[in-house]
Amino acid sequence: MKSELSAFVANIQKGCIHDGPGLRTTVFLMGCPLRCKWCQNPENLRDKSVLLYAADECRHCGACVDVCPKGCITADKVTGKIIFDRTNCDDCGACAKVCLVGARKMCGRRMTAEALFEEVMKDEVFFRNTNGGITISGGEPTVHIAYLKAVFQKFQAIGISTALETSGYCNTKSLVELIPFVDVFLFDFKADTELVHREATGVSNRLIKRNLQTVIDSGTRIVIRIPLIPSVNDGEEFTKMMNYLSTLDFGGEINILPFHQFGMTKYELVDEDYELETMEECSKETADYYKSIAESYGFSVDVGGSNIAAKVGVSNTTVNKICY
Repeated sequence: MKSELSAFVANIQKGCIHDGPGLRTTVFLMGCPLRCKWCQNPENLRDKSVLLYAADECRHCGACVDVCPKGCITADKVTGKIIFDRTNCDDCGACAKVCLVGARKMCGRRMTAEALFEEVMKDEVFFRNTNGGITISGGEPTVHIAYLKAVFQKFQAIGISTALETSGYCNTKSLVELIPFVDVFLFDFKADTELVHREATGVSNRLIKRNLQTVIDSGTRIVIRIPLIPSVNDGEEFTKMMNYLSTLDFGGEINILPFHQFGMTKYELVDEDYELETMEECSKETADYYKSIAESYGFSVDVGGSNIAAKVGVSNTTVNKICY
């Protein structure tokens, strides 16, 4: 008997107002082929559970030393301080199970399409009252095309809105098969110049542009999401992006997502280097400036998608996890 489709889910965030129309539950899947320098969810890059370790919360009790099967955790013989070498760690989670203070936690749990559906549907009343629904983000959710189809089909069958946040970097044929199950695409557009895109994300944008046109041709609603990253896609590159987008008939909806440092501490939790640690966040004035440029091309522009909240009468509360 064939087992039901499943994927690793990093987080299920309820009451979101920035990820599509109405009140939404945003599901963050794990796995991503891109390596954006500004990624705010580095824990989602791999497609399986990952150990998060907050060294400053460790109380050096030593319980993790005894249970680590790979010998990755040791205690200094003089000070008793815990030393963690992640080189051979396979994220088995044994240390997290015995950590009483929560310094070690596992991020990501495998969920079937049915289990995810049941969990998200706990918020059905909010979806019905605000024309909201489920948004699936990542990582890059199109790593799990078959899973997405199975999940979205369940929601569409009962009239709940489906939205997908994607970089567009996926197999075009698979994307075409997915399109009928998506009501709104939140389609990232990070740079127009291929070299700029490759240097910033690790991949070319040729496939992304082709897939963007494919979604446009389908007639499905699209909101272009532009992460505004200083020294990457501001200035001249932003103008090039506007010139390119102005040649496309996508409906003209654009969200500008100003660069922030909300996810910086996550890099420490997964022991990854973060290149943009010293980069200043985008100010409101900077975001508004680029908003005005985009509007001069005739686009309808929201900064951070905040105006979506006003349209459904929801207070513009802080969202504690924004993935782009």
